[in-house]
Amino acid sequence: MDAVDWQKATEDQRARLYRVAKAVMDSVELAPAEFYRAALNGQIVDPVSTGGNFSRGKIGRRNAAMIHSWIESNYLDIALRVAPELFTRPARGDWLTLLEDRVRYDALSLLRFSSLGLVRPAGRHPIEERPVRLGEKFAFVLTSEIEGHAFAFQEVRGLWHLFSLSEDPADAVTRCGRGRHEFPRKTDGSPLALVEADTDGLHSFVFVVVEDIDTLAETVSGLRGLALRPEQLGELATMLAALDAGQYALHRINIQFVR
Repeated sequence: MDAVDWQKATEDQRARLYRVAKAVMDSVELAPAEFYRAALNGQIVDPVSTGGNFSRGKIGRRNAAMIHSWIESNYLDIALRVAPELFTRPARGDWLTLLEDRVRYDALSLLRFSSLGLVRPAGRHPIEERPVRLGEKFAFVLTSEIEGHAFAFQEVRGLWHLFSLSEDPADAVTRCGRGRHEFPRKTDGSPLALVEADTDGLHSFVFVVVEDIDTLAETVSGLRGLALRPEQLGELATMLAALDAGQYALHRINIQFVR
């Protein structure tokens, strides 16, 4: 089936896209205002009137295209269940497909410095139970079944960035043994606090743990810097997918940041 040209999308296509958006909101318990802010690159809209127009297929085509792109980047699994005719499943080896197939939510959780404790582990729930306020200190706790090396990505508004798990931002990869680890960490092993100062909305964090980093080290080091291009993530996904299933693990947590 040909991809939908959202610049020419019919009202029926836009109304069917609304059903996907509603399924995403219901599945991850995301308020309409937060959904539209995340999907429309920070635009603040009236969720009632926008939702009403959207449900009738009257939403602007430009906004429909942005919403489609955001859903495809973040909740393709839900979209393919609700309206597969509107979405294209990426080729095998693609980064998003690899996440869909292999990611786990039960071994990565959030460490809040303000309460000196952990929130409830996310389990299979895609979004952490309590949002994090902008400026609030946080870190992560990873329980790994693999001994090797770890590296991590942050995704916000459809853009992926590599971020360091140590005090040195130039260190893309960090040693990781089996068991519980607090990341990022200082040289003495204690947790290094992170803050999100500016960008509210839904952020996704993916931790990759691999037994043998040698074949991936050069590729991962080349991912530092600006937002990653799809072909860069695709190359990494292909390399990971070529490994035996027990040689790597993908862990994900989604966090809602609020003002």
